[in-house]
Amino acid sequence: MSEDHTPDAADEFLADAAEAEIAALKAEAAGLKEQALRYAAEAENTKRRAEREANDARAYAIQKFARDLLGVADILDRAMAAAPADYRPKDPGDHKRPRATGKLAVELEPTEDILSGTVSLRRPQAVIVGFALETGDADAKGAEKLRRKNLDLIVINDALEPGAGFEGDTNRVTILDKDGGRKAIPLADKREVADAILDAVEARLGK
Repeated sequence: MSEDHTPDAADEFLADAAEAEIAALKAEAAGLKEQALRYAAEAENTKRRAEREANDARAYAIQKFARDLLGVADILDRAMAAAPADYRPKDPGDHKRPRATGKLAVELEPTEDILSGTVSLRRPQAVIVGFALETGDADAKGAEKLRRKNLDLIVINDALEPGAGFEGDTNRVTILDKDGGRKAIPLADKREVADAILDAVEARLGK
């Protein structure tokens, strides 16, 4: 048997072939991983675009609903009880920002003020009720909104007060009216608070 066909040479040949095969498989796996990451990034971008479009559609629907309701409603409280965000990203990105790029500053812009946008569409006999969730100095901020948004009533609550706000079954509110009236509703079940708000609306309808 020649030296080129000794068992040691054969083993070395097989080892080299196996190593080459492993390297090829690793390269293929790396390519598949890169492709999977690319698909995942594209899926995430598609999801974010869909979310933005859904948010825009939802905001448009709320505005349209409010405007349509103004044509027939005497009380505009249920339509304005929603709490849209005050701000949104000014320039939403289409791609994920890796943490490795460092700090990120997101510039925000104010969203449309749905309630103020209804002023020219309101019926003369309608009772317009606004809601204001504030953090500190709530009455003063609510009174300013009452004037600025030309409301009949505004319901104010301070998120810093225990038992008030979104998370829970109770609330503590103050109801202001455009004639200077003020009624404080102590901490109570939200159904009781809702009844108090409707009583205030009913009183305005009677004027």
